[in-house]
Amino acid sequence: MILSIVSVFIRTVLAPVACFLDRRHRRIILRNLKIAFPGMDEQERQRLAVATFEQFLINLVVSFAKIPAECIEVRGVEHLEACRKRGRGAVILLSHFGSWELMTRIGSILPQYDFSAVYQPLKSAWLNRLLERFRVTGGIRMLNRRTQIMEACHRVKQGGFVGVFFDQHAGDHGMWIPFFGKLASTSVLPLILKGRTGVALMPAFCRATSPGRWRVEFGPEIPAEETEGETLYRIHQNLEDEIGDHPELYFWLHNRWKTPNRHIFFYHYRRGFDHPPGIPLKRFRVLVRSVNWLGDAVMTIPALRALKIGRPDSHITLMTEPKLADFWKNQYYIDRVVGVDDPLDEEFDVGIVLPNSFHSALQVYQHEVEVIVGYAGKFPRRFLLDVVVPESCRAGFQEHDIHDFLGLVEFIGASPARKIPEYGMLKNLVQRRDTIAMHVGASYGSAKRWLEERFIELARRFSGYHWILIGGPGELEMNREVARQIGENAIAAQTTLSDLAKLLASVRCLVCNDSGPMHLAASVGTPVVAVFGSTEPSLTGPLGEGHEVVRQRVECSPCFRRECPIDLRCMKAVTVDAVEQALRRVLSRTANVENRIPKVDYPSPQQF
Repeated sequence: MILSIVSVFIRTVLAPVACFLDRRHRRIILRNLKIAFPGMDEQERQRLAVATFEQFLINLVVSFAKIPAECIEVRGVEHLEACRKRGRGAVILLSHFGSWELMTRIGSILPQYDFSAVYQPLKSAWLNRLLERFRVTGGIRMLNRRTQIMEACHRVKQGGFVGVFFDQHAGDHGMWIPFFGKLASTSVLPLILKGRTGVALMPAFCRATSPGRWRVEFGPEIPAEETEGETLYRIHQNLEDEIGDHPELYFWLHNRWKTPNRHIFFYHYRRGFDHPPGIPLKRFRVLVRSVNWLGDAVMTIPALRALKIGRPDSHITLMTEPKLADFWKNQYYIDRVVGVDDPLDEEFDVGIVLPNSFHSALQVYQHEVEVIVGYAGKFPRRFLLDVVVPESCRAGFQEHDIHDFLGLVEFIGASPARKIPEYGMLKNLVQRRDTIAMHVGASYGSAKRWLEERFIELARRFSGYHWILIGGPGELEMNREVARQIGENAIAAQTTLSDLAKLLASVRCLVCNDSGPMHLAASVGTPVVAVFGSTEPSLTGPLGEGHEVVRQRVECSPCFRRECPIDLRCMKAVTVDAVEQALRRVLSRTANVENRIPKVDYPSPQQF
C-alpha cells in the first residue's frame, strides 16, 4: 500500500520535476531515444524522458525497501534447474531494464540456488556500502568486479548462478558491437566467464505487473555464436526485443552510446569492433573543421583518410572555406562538404578542429557536437574543447608539418596506414609528355617568390617544351605577362582546384615556389622542382619521391617572414643554372614513366 502511494507521488510529482530540473540527463535521454527510435516524434520522446526518471526513482526506492517474497513472482525456474542437472551453473545476463534492483532479492525467494552478482563499485564509498548492505539481505552474494572475478568463476563451476550487467558503456576495455544499429562499447565479462567455465548464458528480466507486484523471468539459454561479437550482438538483440515492447522501462539515463574522451577511433582497442555481416550501421558523425590554405589542405589528406577508415561507421562532414570546397570534391574519405557559414541541422558525435585559431573552434562549438577535439591553440580556445591534444603530439624538431595533423588523429585512435598525401583522381588522364607547369606566385607573401625574370629565363632554356602557368585568380594577369615574355610555347591557365589537380596530374613536372600547388602536384604523383628561400624544406617541402628542392642558405634563412625586410638575398642567391640542373634531373628520371596518378583505393569497412 505504501509503495503504491509512493509510486503515484513519483509519477505525478517527482519524476516531472526531476526531468525538468536535470537538463544534462534529460539531454542524454532524448539523444539515446533519437538513436534507438529515429522515427519517434518529439512529444513521445518527452513522455519517455519523464517515464525514465520515474522508473529510476522507483528503482531507487525499491533498493532500500523491504519487499515481501510473495510480492515477487518467478518464472523460468526450469531453465535454472536444467543447468543444475548438468552439474554447472550459469552466467545470468542482467540489464538496466524494469526493476533490476529487485534481482538482488532472488536469493531469498529461491534459496535452493546459489546466487551471486558481479558489481562495479560506485565512486561514493559510503553509498556503495549502503547499497551493498541492502543487496546482501536478499540472499545474494556481491562480488567486486575489480578483485573477485576468479571467485565468480569458481562459484559458477560449482553450480552457482552469477549475475553480470552487460548493457553499460565499457570504455576502452569493451568491444564495439551494434546496439539498435549504432556501435556501442560493450563489456565482454559474460563471455570471459563463459570461456573459462563453459557454462550457459541466460537472460533474466524483472518488471512490475501491478503496483506493489513484480515478476522475475529467466529466459532460455542464449547459444554461443561463431565469434564473440556475434554472441554479444545476439545478447543485445534479446534486450532490444524487450525494450521495443516496453521502451519506458529501460534506463535511458545512461549514456550508452558515449563518445570516449580519448580513444574515439578503434586503433588502440585490444578487442576492436565486430558486427555480423549484412547488419546496417547507423552513422558515427564526424565534423572536421578544415584548414584554410591549399598546401595545408593537401597535408591533411592522410589524417582525413585515417579518420574515415578508423571505424566502419564513420561519416565525415568537412567544414571548409568556400575557396577550398572544390578541392575536396569526389574524395572517398569525405562524405559531405559544407561551408563554414552553412547551417547544419544535424548532431555530431565528435568535432575535430585542425586550424589553431579560436574562431575555427568557435565555428564547431556553435553546432550540436558531443565531443570537440583539437590542440590548445590560442587563448581562450582550449575552453571550447572537450579533448585537448597535448603539444607533444605535434611535429618534432625538423619534422615535417604534416605530423601536426597526423599526431592529432593518432592521439584519438585513428592510425594512418599511409602517411604520404595522395589526392584521389577518379579517372586516368592523357599524359602531356612535352608540357611543364609553372607557378610563379606564392599566396603567403613575396618572401617565398623566386624572381619572375629568372622563371622566364628558365623557360626559354627549355624551348622544346610547352609551359602552362598556373595560379589563383589574383595571379592571372601576372601569369599572362610572364607567358607573353616566355613566348608562343607558354600559356596562362585559369582553373578550379579540382581541374588544377587534373592538369597537374597530366604534365611532366611542376616548377614552383614553396606553395599550395607544390603540395597538390606532389599529391597527384607529379614530380616538383621547388625553389625555397625564407622557409624550411624539411618542414614544408614536397612529400614523396622524385622531387628536387633548390635553395641557397644565407645567414638569415629560414626566417618564415611574409615580406623580406632587407634585400631578398635568399631568393636572389638561387641561380637559373641551379634550377635548370634540377629540372633536367627530374626530366631524365621521368622519361619512361607513363602514368603517375595515384590509384584511388576504397578501403573496406573492416580495414584499419
